Amino acid sequence: TPTPFLGYGRFDRVQSRSDLIRSLRDDPQFLIESGPSNQSLYIERIQSSKFCLFAYKEEGVELLSAALAHGCVPVVIKDRPIQDLPLMDVIRWSEIALFVGARVGHEELKRV
Repeated sequence: TPTPFLGYGRFDRVQSRSDLIRSLRDDPQFLIESGPSNQSLYIERIQSSKFCLFAYKEEGVELLSAALAHGCVPVVIKDRPIQDLPLMDVIRWSEIALFVGARVGHEELKRV
């Protein structure tokens, strides 16, 4: 069965102020939340999306793991180079996740 959403993301109030997140919120192909959902609903939304979007921060590692465990390709929105992902010497993160700059545009993100 096809996935209902191209992308899913959950962002806090500060992250939701970015132009990229605001424009994705208006796109029907993306489900963007600003608050936490219960765990089972969160997992269901990850499973029903092809890509899972995250603003990188230290606690983002747990979210990356959840996305990978449930078949959702992580898209990490970052504002700096990331050098502290777990097991970087063993895991080739560039082969299992996408990394995009925080200033990337909505349409450009969809082309990735």
